[in-house]
Amino acid sequence: RDWPVFLAALESAPLNLPPVQADAIRQVWRELHRDFDASLSPPHVQAGDEPETVQMSWSRPAFYLEVVVHPDASLEWYVRNPETKKSAGTDAPVQSIGAGLANGLRAVLGWR
Repeated sequence: RDWPVFLAALESAPLNLPPVQADAIRQVWRELHRDFDASLSPPHVQAGDEPETVQMSWSRPAFYLEVVVHPDASLEWYVRNPETKKSAGTDAPVQSIGAGLANGLRAVLGWR
C-alpha cells in the first residue's frame, strides 16, 4: 500500500476520520520517523479496541510499539522489548507523544 497516499486520505471514505484525529496520526508518524529512524517502515493500522480509536503498531524483533489515537487527538502508547521484557507506556491518554514516548523507547530498548 502507498503510505503517503493513505496518510493523505485519512479524512476520506472509507475511514472518514475527524481532521484532528487524522492530523494526530500524521504527527505521530512524522515524529517517530524523524526522531528514531528515517527508514522506519509504516505501521500496521487498524481500528482500536475502544470505539472510534485508531491503533498504529510496529512489531519488530527488538520491540513492539503500539500507539492508539483517539478522536480528540489524545494518545496512548505502549512499548515492550520482547527479549528483556522491559516496557513503558501511558496510564491514561496524553495530548502529544512528546518526550515521554521518546524516553520510553530509549529506556526500554537501551537507545541513547
